[in-house]
Formats: sequence, structure tokens, C-alpha cells
Amino acid sequence: MPSFLTILRNAPPSEEAGVNPFTNSYPPRAAFSQRVKPGTPASTRLPEQHSLFGPELRPERRFWIVETLTGTCTIILMIFIVLPIFWGAIYQRPQHVPSLNGAIVNFDGGMTGKVVEQVFSMLSGQPGNLTWSVLDATKFSGPEEVANLVIEGEYWAAVVVNEGASSNYMQAVKAVDAMYDPTSAITAFGAQARNERAFGMQVLMAVQLPLIMISVKFAAMNAGMNLAGLPNLATIMKTAPMLVTRPIFFQLKNIRPLDESVGVAMTLVGLIILAIMTFYVVIVNYNARLAYYTRLSYASNVSARVLPLVWTYFFASLCYCLVSLAFQVDFTKYFGHAGFVIYWMSTYLGMLAIGFTMETVAAVLSPPRTVPFMLFFIVVNLSTIFFPIDLTNNVYRYGYAMPFHSMDKTVRTVVFGVGNNIGRDFGVLIAWIVLGFVQICAVTYFVGRSEERKMAYNAKHGEASFEDLQVTA
Repeated sequence: MPSFLTILRNAPPSEEAGVNPFTNSYPPRAAFSQRVKPGTPASTRLPEQHSLFGPELRPERRFWIVETLTGTCTIILMIFIVLPIFWGAIYQRPQHVPSLNGAIVNFDGGMTGKVVEQVFSMLSGQPGNLTWSVLDATKFSGPEEVANLVIEGEYWAAVVVNEGASSNYMQAVKAVDAMYDPTSAITAFGAQARNERAFGMQVLMAVQLPLIMISVKFAAMNAGMNLAGLPNLATIMKTAPMLVTRPIFFQLKNIRPLDESVGVAMTLVGLIILAIMTFYVVIVNYNARLAYYTRLSYASNVSARVLPLVWTYFFASLCYCLVSLAFQVDFTKYFGHAGFVIYWMSTYLGMLAIGFTMETVAAVLSPPRTVPFMLFFIVVNLSTIFFPIDLTNNVYRYGYAMPFHSMDKTVRTVVFGVGNNIGRDFGVLIAWIVLGFVQICAVTYFVGRSEERKMAYNAKHGEASFEDLQVTA
């Protein structure tokens, strides 16, 4: 028994227009010309075919060349405009490390604390180093309260000299304590989830290298000042050599780790995909109203542009967020069950903010010519979240008012518990929505006036209107 594909391939061509009714393909030109009978209506015939460079296609060929060259020039122009924006966001990054801040809190008051303050103050603001501030220890109840400064986003890192660091070491030397832990002297706090790329490439290095330097410097100073004259130095070297070679060291606590691997997709690639899907909805909505938009009143025209976006993004954003929930992202860790709703509403408002902007541009340029703007819009937003804005040139300070930055911060707050500026982030998104709605209203008005002028011109010069062309077709 022949297969269905075999039947499709062997199906006889249509006698009316030379089209295979199953495959919707045309036979060779010779076969078609033999099959067309005299008197066949022109609407059922294929257009007459010519060579690409034949004189019959001169107007079409001119249009094709102009459009191709325009597209080529546009993509070249976009390369030199769009790519430098992102390249610039990561250019000479080490020079901007001093824009990141750190805190030093000395609960010790002894020699250890003084050395730590001295070294970090000397390195503060130098290339590749954070700008460190020495805070008053009396204003904090303990290291946990200092760690909250990092969690809340006030500082990128904090170094705490623990209480009794110097005295505990001296007691260990007197007792020749082999169980002495040098890492109990200093604790450093950092939050990877605030920005995993900045944490791994800049913050971690700017904290660890000075602390290693302090450990080596303190060991040399201590050996000359406190240990050289001890009668039991040989016993110490044999029983507890760590008291001589590494009297103090540090432990680094990542208090907000990137413990949700899917969170990386939610904060970077997911936002790019979300912007593309948002633009797709704009194109669908644009094409859906082409057949009747000239017959709508002004208010109805605005509604036809806005309402489909509002309800489509509502359900699309929910489905987008449910994907992360299906991959077991814990939204309840810091905000309970409200965490998922906050994330969903942030995504919904973000889609509206981006969609209204795209809708405005599409109304002015038409969807095919909106693609370069979409690429520009994504890169302009992406450049402000790949690395922290503090780690880029001052030009990128515009990022605080961009949708991607607000959505990224909301995700990191809800999922990882870093910072809490949800009110400000939602305010930025709502401002974009209001601005986009005003732009849509304005563009709809001017496009409507333009259509009225075209119709008046066509009526005056006896040319076919849009509706006449549709009826004729």
C-alpha cells in the first residue's frame, strides 16, 4: 500500500492553475505553458517569468537593489552603533573597581585590628581595589549586623576583625595551643548573588589579596616583636608551628550564594528571550489590525493597539514564570508565597514596558524596520546588568532607569534575598508603561492624520484608496 507521502508526490496537478492541490507547488514552466488554455482568466495564471537582469523587470530590479543595499548599510551601521555599547560596558573594567565600596569594622582594638585597618586604608581606591571605609565598631552589635550591610546592598564586601583576635592569639602562644585556629581572627563577607560575574572577577580578588598580604605582614612583624625572645620558641615550632608561620588568617563567608542555578537564566538570557517574545506579540497585533484600523475611531484605534498587549502579556508572563517554578526555583525563601506573585508582576510590568515601546516604534517604522531598534533596545538594557553599573563608565548610569535593570534586581531580591528596592524597581517599570501609553496615543493621532491626508489626496487625484484596492483584489 503506498504511503501518504508517495500519494502527495504523485498527485496530479490542478487543471485550473497548474498547482498541485496537495503539495501547493508549481510544475516546471514548460509544463505550465502547455497546460494553460486560451481564454483562461488572468487571475488564475502565474505571472509571466523573466530573467533577473531582463529589461522587463527594471523597476522591480531597481527596488530590489535599493532594498538590499539599504539592509546591508543598516546592519553595518548597527554593528558600529550597537556592539560598542556592550563592548564599552566591559571595557577597562579593572579601572572602575574603585567605584565599588567595602567596609572595615574592627571589634578587636589590638595589633591585629590596627594592621588590617592600615593595609586596607593604604590600598583603598587604588586600581583593582575597592574603596574601603572604616566604620565605628560601637555602632554594631556583632559581625552579623555588619553582614546585613552587604545583604542590603550598601557595601559590596565587609571585613570584620573579630573581638579578641589579638588576645586570643597571645593566649594560644603562652599555652602552646596546637588547636588554635588562625581563621578565627578575621571574617570577610560577600554576596555572590548580587552579581556573580563581579563577585568572582573583582570583589573576591579585591578582598582576598589584601588579607593574604596582611597575614604575611603580621607573621613577619610578630616574629620580630613577640616571638624572637621567647625561651620556648623551639617548642612552639615543633608543637604548634602555625602560631609562628600563620598567626592570623581569614575566613570568607558568601552570605548570599548563587544557590539557584536556574536564577542565572532568569536574570540574563531569560530577559533577552522575554524581550523577543514581547516583540513577537507586537508584530502579531500589528498584522491583526491592518485590515480594519483605518475604519476605527481614534479611541478604538488606541484600544486596538493597547488592549491585546495587556491581556496577552498577562497570560504570557504567567506562563514564563511558571517555567521557573517547574524547575523548582524557591520563591518562598525570603517573601513566602508572595515571592512568586512579586516575580510574576515584575515580569508582567516589564513586558508591558517593553511592549508599549515596541508598539510605538512599530507604528512609526513598521515591524520589519523595527528589528534594528529591538536589537538596539536589548543591547542598551543588557549592558547595564551584565556587570554592575558601578563597575562601568559613568555613561551607563542611565541603566538605573531601564526595564532590564529593574527586573534583574527584583529577581535577585525575591530569589536570592539581595537588596530590597522592589518599590523603586516597580516604579521604574510603571513609569515606562505610562510613557509608552502616552507615546502610543500620540503616534495613533499623527498616523490617523496622515491617513486622512492620503485619502484626501487620492480622492482629489482620482487614485484608488486602500479599500478600493482590497475590493479590486
